[in-house]
Amino acid sequence: MDSNVTSWLMPLLVLVPLVTALLVQVRPLLKTSQAVWNTGFIGSLVTLVLVLIAFDRYDWSAGGVQFVVQAEWMPELGLTFSLGVDALSLWLMLVTAIIMPVAAIASKPQSADDRRAFFSWLHLLLLSMLGAFMARDVILFYAFFELTLLPSYILIGRFGHLDRGKAATTMFVYGFVSALFTAAGLAYIAMHHAAEMGVWSFAIDDLLRTAPSMSTTEQGWVFLALMLGFGVKTPLFPLHNWLPTAHQGSSADGAIDLAALVLKLGPYGMLRIVVPMLPVATVEYAPLLGVLAVIGVIYAGLIAWVQPDAKGLIAYSSISHMGFVILGIFALDADNIGSVGAAAYLINHGVAAGGLLLCVGMLYDRFRTRELGEVSGVAKVMPAWSFFFVFFVMASVGLPGLNGFVGEFLTLMGTFLSPGLLGPVYALLAGLGLIIGALYLLRLAGSFCFGPLKAISYPNSGAVERPEDAQDLSGRELMALVPLAVFCLVFGIFPYPMLSTLEPDVARMTQQARLVIETPVTAEVSEPALMVAEPSVSVFPVVHEAEVSHRR
Repeated sequence: MDSNVTSWLMPLLVLVPLVTALLVQVRPLLKTSQAVWNTGFIGSLVTLVLVLIAFDRYDWSAGGVQFVVQAEWMPELGLTFSLGVDALSLWLMLVTAIIMPVAAIASKPQSADDRRAFFSWLHLLLLSMLGAFMARDVILFYAFFELTLLPSYILIGRFGHLDRGKAATTMFVYGFVSALFTAAGLAYIAMHHAAEMGVWSFAIDDLLRTAPSMSTTEQGWVFLALMLGFGVKTPLFPLHNWLPTAHQGSSADGAIDLAALVLKLGPYGMLRIVVPMLPVATVEYAPLLGVLAVIGVIYAGLIAWVQPDAKGLIAYSSISHMGFVILGIFALDADNIGSVGAAAYLINHGVAAGGLLLCVGMLYDRFRTRELGEVSGVAKVMPAWSFFFVFFVMASVGLPGLNGFVGEFLTLMGTFLSPGLLGPVYALLAGLGLIIGALYLLRLAGSFCFGPLKAISYPNSGAVERPEDAQDLSGRELMALVPLAVFCLVFGIFPYPMLSTLEPDVARMTQQARLVIETPVTAEVSEPALMVAEPSVSVFPVVHEAEVSHRR
């Protein structure tokens, strides 16, 4: 591994989106709308290439955090600008880096000034997402975590549809207020570390050594504070009300960023910080989280079933699907099946949901409506669009052979094997949510694609005058949908590379919580007892480099 190359990967993944965001604002250099688009699109491609280089250079057989780059930030407070990645970070960064060029391709023709604003905020969102996944300091993580709110607010508020102001404000208020509790929880963990070690540090690795020694009461309060912020971002029932409003007010290219990317930060924070740092509280409150997750799966699914608006349906569908992720994270089964399934679900869901949202946006461009019942039978005039729409519906349903199946199956299996008597009950109820999900998603596909060809006419709206005149997918639209469809197909048929590389790092995150289950706990848990556990036998063993052809 060339250290000269890898030492620059993490800083470049921060700098390239930042430079692109600034470059598109240089008016004398980029005078036309097309020049702005070219620059923004190329910047997103460069970021994708850098992530692919990180994939190639990462030592998968060793696992763990690699490519660590650290610089002093505020040494008197123990703050560092520390970046690094493990397998979970890399997979989420890959999805993020794929979605951004797709959002650029899907963006509609605009004036040069509008495109400058769009690509500046799009790349700032990319910067904040990648930064959160790479951060190895909790304050740096929190800074990037909070930074996602600003570009999301602008992308919805400026480029959204009707009620976009309300949608942007609702999203921002929910995210900002809840994140204050997360900041308080992280600060308390750092204070505990300073009391234990006599020195301040916000490094994740340092806090992992001392946070589990907090008392049960302390862990409970910190758990509540962190879960408020991460639960809203997920969103976890009953903290979900902002998402349908945000979806319905955002444009297609803005909604794909929200559904495919921003929602992933909540569960990522739970896996990265909550579960490993607060193992006693995690075990104590896992049954409650299971109840909330099951309620979210069924409740959101039933609401999605009766939604008249396609974007509202997909928003409630995302809430329901995130319930499976929560179930998997807090299943804590002995073989990590649930947590690995949750990580895979987290990665795969955004691609399928993003494809659905793009297809709905393309339909809206032609008919100026997203209402089920106002448009039907479009397969007769838009067969290519209908193919991709049904394809992404099937991926979201969890059809075997597509990527949605893997995460759903593993999270349910892990939930069924969860310690205690309630695991099978949770799995059975969540399985009912799968049936509900199939019903509302198939209703969505059937309503738009099949039946008699019709479309409600909206004069002076820009809609086609007759449904027979609707044009099928353009070359630009195909370029946006094909990469997402390929991802769904490849990792639906060949999920093993993803699962086998995720498992060792996810096992490290859940190790201490599983040890709490196996070890009798009274009021306190000693740090040495928590640190001696060996990982359980891997269900998804990593294929070592000697067994595969892997070139660096």
